[in-house]
Amino acid sequence: MLRGQKTGVLLAIGLLAVTTCLNYLFTYLPTYATKTLGLPDSTGFIATLAGGLVLLAVTSVAGHFSDKVGQIAIMVPAADSVLLLIHPMFELLVAAPSLALLIGVVMVMALMKGCYYGPMGALMGAIFPSETRATGMALGYNIGVTVFGGFTPMIITWLLDTTGQAAAPGYWVAIAAAASLGSLAVLHRQGRRRSVQG
Repeated sequence: MLRGQKTGVLLAIGLLAVTTCLNYLFTYLPTYATKTLGLPDSTGFIATLAGGLVLLAVTSVAGHFSDKVGQIAIMVPAADSVLLLIHPMFELLVAAPSLALLIGVVMVMALMKGCYYGPMGALMGAIFPSETRATGMALGYNIGVTVFGGFTPMIITWLLDTTGQAAAPGYWVAIAAAASLGSLAVLHRQGRRRSVQG
């Protein structure tokens, strides 16, 4: 796998970057809401619950819709939205922290994540030939979750401490969105090339 399909594994890792980063950001949110924004303990949990409900509603719809228009057509606008909106949303939260605003921001993040995540499994499966699909997806998934998920709380804490900016978590999520967009661009180009050759 690592000898012959390194590119596929790297593309799978890149695809996972933004959705995994957002997922672990939701996990970190109660801590961020209380320690950084100074909101009551329950605030982050309520916002995370609202985000979970949005994810529940949106993910399967986005996946179903992507079967009709293609995965990349849904995932690129979702990743673009994360890249462009994540830091301004954190800036807004820092400027006027409240339960209502936190719920609104988390619901928008969940909407973007659901639109991205719903089609992702099908696109990841298409990266690898059937003989190595399970191994390739598993390897890409586990490395991607470790790098862009497991390290997210630590990186966010480091960014907050290093920059002194309460909106700093947006930088890390934007980097993850850029990595995912890079993978999507490569997959789009490969798909067009296969269409022309076919």
